[in-house]
Amino acid sequence: HTLLRIGGATVGRALTCQHCSLSFPDEARLGRHVRMHSYDRPFRCQFCAVSCLTRQHLVHHERTHTGERPYKCPYCPNAFSSKTNLTRHVRSHTGERPYRCHRCSIAFTQKTHLITHSRIHTGERPHRCDRCSCAFSLKCALLRHM
Repeated sequence: HTLLRIGGATVGRALTCQHCSLSFPDEARLGRHVRMHSYDRPFRCQFCAVSCLTRQHLVHHERTHTGERPYKCPYCPNAFSSKTNLTRHVRSHTGERPYRCHRCSIAFTQKTHLITHSRIHTGERPHRCDRCSCAFSLKCALLRHM
């Protein structure tokens, strides 16, 4: 156990994954995370062979089969299968960019875009070619290289 700090404030004891040292605030989140390491995916799709880590992921996946899109955009006729996708879409209407680079202040609509951008500053190149010494900051650049 370690103390969990969020935004500089200590919020309680965190549980640490034995496989990768990530910390989680409760047993449920740690359990979901640990399943990623063991490839235990207990939630099985009734339409195909896909298995998921969580029931929520399964519900979202099964909507690809059923076409269900319960999340409606308040600004246009579009509808989405997940609240996350709706939130991302709504930002195209509102202009909200909640993910800001602390080094150069550029802001992004998605956290993944901020992570990719931050590699400009850090020089991180996590995508490595297994045939030569080349490494890339973007997976698509590695795929182009191959």
